[in-house]
Amino acid sequence: MNTRENPGLHRFAVLTSISTFLLIVAGGLVTSTGSGLAVPDWPLSYGQLMPPMVGGIFYEHGHRMIAAAVGLLTAVLAFWLWRRESRIGSGHWDGLPWEQ
Repeated sequence: MNTRENPGLHRFAVLTSISTFLLIVAGGLVTSTGSGLAVPDWPLSYGQLMPPMVGGIFYEHGHRMIAAAVGLLTAVLAFWLWRRESRIGSGHWDGLPWEQ
């Protein structure tokens, strides 16, 4: 597939890549500020969707929100590629565990 065939897909893949890089940066901030255990429960934060963003909670919960967005972007991109990419299901994936 050529990027000229579907520039929207290309742009979305670039957006997903940039978002993933920002997630890595946010994870570095969580580690460097020692905020890794600022929120003891999951999937909520102190029983709330949006806790007060003070101290380490800002970094830890912010990282969770970015990760949720990146996960959604990745799922949408995978579905879009699955629907758009002609090589999927045409023998190019032979040999993978789920194809045997």
